[in-house]
Amino acid sequence: MSKLIKSKNAKQIDESRKEIKLRTISYVRKNQSSLTPDNNDSASDVHYLEQKITDANLEAEQILANAKNEVERWQEDLKQAEANMQVEAEQRFQEAEENGRRQGYEIGLQEAHQQYAEKIEKARSIVSKAKEDALNHIEHAEKIMLDLSIKVAQKIVGSTIQSNQESWLYVLKEAISEVRLQEEIRVYVHPERYEKTLQHKEELMQIATHTRQLYIYPREDLDEDGCLVETPFGLMEASIDNQLSQLKIGLLEKLKEGEGNRV
Repeated sequence: MSKLIKSKNAKQIDESRKEIKLRTISYVRKNQSSLTPDNNDSASDVHYLEQKITDANLEAEQILANAKNEVERWQEDLKQAEANMQVEAEQRFQEAEENGRRQGYEIGLQEAHQQYAEKIEKARSIVSKAKEDALNHIEHAEKIMLDLSIKVAQKIVGSTIQSNQESWLYVLKEAISEVRLQEEIRVYVHPERYEKTLQHKEELMQIATHTRQLYIYPREDLDEDGCLVETPFGLMEASIDNQLSQLKIGLLEKLKEGEGNRV
C-alpha cells in the first residue's frame, strides 16, 4: 500500500506540533459500554490480555522480592563469617601472648597485638570483598530476570493481539480515550490493520466525545501492532511494546532504589 500524502493543512499541523511525553495506558476499562466487545469470545480474549500483563507485573515484583531475600541471607552469612574470624584472631592473640610470657613478656605482647590487628584487617577485607561480589552477582541476576520477564510478556501479549482483532482494537480505543477532548485526531496504523480500523471508525468517534474530525491513515514504517495517535498538541505511541518498555523502565528504577538501600 502506498504511503499517505498529507494535505497542506495537515503539514501545517505537523510543523507546529510539539512532542509530548509518552504516557502509559492502563488496561482498566473506563467505559464498559463502549469498550467491551459485542460477543463473549472477544471479551474473554481482552480479559486474557489484561491477565497476562498483570501476571507479568506480579512476576517482576516476585523477582525483586526474591532478590531482596537473597541479599539479606548473604548479609547474615557475612556477619557470621566476620564474627568467626574475629574469634579466631582473638584465640591467636591469646596464644601469642602466652608465647610472649615464655620468651619475654614485652616482646610477645607487641607481637600478639600486631598479629591480632593483621588478622582483624584481613577478616574485614575478606568480608567486604565477599559482600561486594555478592551484591554485584545479585544485581546482575535481577536485571537478567527482569529482562527475561518482559520478553516473555511481550511474546504472550503479542501473540494474543495478532490472533485476535478485538484485543488490538481494545488497545486502540484506550489510546483514543486518552485524547478524546481534542478537536482533531489522526490515527496511524500498519497497512495490515488499516481496513479493519476503518470499519470501527464510528466506535472510535463515540469515544472521542469532543472530536470533530478523526482521520485514519496507513503507515508502512509501523510494526503490525504499532499505533500512533496525533493531535495538534503532539504525538502519542500506543503500542503494547511501548507500554511494556515503560513498565521495564519503572522496574529498573525500583532496582536502583533497592541497590541504594543495600549500601
